[in-house]
Amino acid sequence: MTFQSQTIHESRATSGVVEEFERARLEIHQSPANVPLWQPIIAKYNPTFVGKCEKALKWSREIVEEWLREGMFAAEGEAESRAHAAAVVEALGDHEEQLSHSRHISLKKARDIGLDILALEDDSDLQDAVLSVHHACIQTFLQTTAIKIVENQLCVGAITAVQLQGAVGVPMSPTPQAADAHGGESGVPVRPKLEPNRRNKKKRKR
Repeated sequence: MTFQSQTIHESRATSGVVEEFERARLEIHQSPANVPLWQPIIAKYNPTFVGKCEKALKWSREIVEEWLREGMFAAEGEAESRAHAAAVVEALGDHEEQLSHSRHISLKKARDIGLDILALEDDSDLQDAVLSVHHACIQTFLQTTAIKIVENQLCVGAITAVQLQGAVGVPMSPTPQAADAHGGESGVPVRPKLEPNRRNKKKRKR
């Protein structure tokens, strides 16, 4: 989980913040001469920032454990599913081990830590379906101002879009109503069609 403070204008891993603060505490405890080194860093933290990171980290672990118990490991016994989920969360949430939120986790690694993974290559129909959705989303992002798409199994979805300035001074339609009026999907602003230039040409006097 990432967290953004009001004075630090970047997303930071909550586990990284807690880890860094604990390191600062230990180094200052071992040698007060380290205070000037850590003071500029800790001074950027808002009051209660570290506490919020600790609570967010605990909350995220509880949520993921619950999802795993009730979803992927639901067929297991109560004690077994709890232990299984806790082991997976510990492996994925270990900041010292993972180092970064963007670190790639291979199929083998995911299976090794206890996740029940189905490889797309093992099911050609599933692979075709997933790739079709992926390509459709990529095309939507490239050709519209949509930045987020959420849709459930009932084909009910929501699209988040940003308002951009179109080419040649033509504004993009900012609302779903405007998008629908020009033939676009609901919630996805599209560039309105331009009418051909019909300026009356003045006849030159001889």
